[in-house]
Amino acid sequence: MTTTTKPTAAERRAREAVQAREAQARWEADKPARLLRALARAHDLGVEAYVNHRYDNVLYYCFRFPDSTHAYAETYCDPVVELTEWGMAYIENDLDALALAEVKRRRLAEVRAQTLATLTDEQKQALGLI
Repeated sequence: MTTTTKPTAAERRAREAVQAREAQARWEADKPARLLRALARAHDLGVEAYVNHRYDNVLYYCFRFPDSTHAYAETYCDPVVELTEWGMAYIENDLDALALAEVKRRRLAEVRAQTLATLTDEQKQALGLI
């Protein structure tokens, strides 16, 4: 008969600390690639986004989302070394929301054009379109 021993609190904390360090190391290794992908996506979506050195010779990132993405304009500007995985997730989520809004806008424009193509001149006039 085998017995399973329950880890002590100290062993559990030590294991959790090792896991946290490993997760942080994975994030730090992946951070530059995720930031570059987000910058490229932002550029494609028309969001002002850049990385620069300021007077203190620290590398900063900046994403300035338009008002249409949020109830208010959102800006993320901080030193790259302070960028957390949570912060990156917020930026990526905002980029996703902006991309979905653009897809919806294009689809509605397509539906509008198709609908207008089916209307007669009299119907367009009655709707005040001409």
